[in-house]
Amino acid sequence: MNRTKVIAVICSAVFAALLGGCGGGNAGNASIGGTVSGLAPNTSVSLTNNGGTPITIPGNQGFTFGGTVSSGNGYNVAVSTQPTGQTCLVTYGSGVINYSGTDVTNVTVKCTANVPIGVSVSGLAAGNMVTFNLILQNSPTEVSTLPLTGVANTTVTGNFATTLPLGTVYSVSVATQPGGNPAPTQVCSIAPNSPASASGGVVGTAPIVVGFACM
Repeated sequence: MNRTKVIAVICSAVFAALLGGCGGGNAGNASIGGTVSGLAPNTSVSLTNNGGTPITIPGNQGFTFGGTVSSGNGYNVAVSTQPTGQTCLVTYGSGVINYSGTDVTNVTVKCTANVPIGVSVSGLAAGNMVTFNLILQNSPTEVSTLPLTGVANTTVTGNFATTLPLGTVYSVSVATQPGGNPAPTQVCSIAPNSPASASGGVVGTAPIVVGFACM
């Protein structure tokens, strides 16, 4: 055996030994899991990994997807079905499996209640009715309509029928001014001291009340 072949054999043996010390040439496989918190009683959330078959988590608990992900491949956990009246957000839900195939256990799914949105109207004359529309950023038409009727010397309030997830961009507008023919008997517009914006508002964790005043 000539010197070149001897060197090649030695190098091959050293490389094989190094692979063996690193766990060999076989890729590891990792399970994907985490925890769900904030779910309301008797509700559930459905999750997918890499768009696969959903798993349903019935309550606040740990979860693990069936099957594994090979080292070097990515994982991406997403909500496929939200719980009724809540929105669940995923953190630490994506990444790439390392060479040794260490299990992923830190996917966090946190659920919060959707937020009610309402209107408060001052100055609306007794018996007069004003109607409001709730419109979402990605909706071409109103999502919900809210009629309110005036009561003497009273600020009237009401909530739209729908609740909104965290981060939703909304607007509230007057759909129909208080009655009158041919002109409205009053005109209602956003109040200067309204606690919430009527246009371009973003839903946070607190209930939303948009103030209007009628003249």
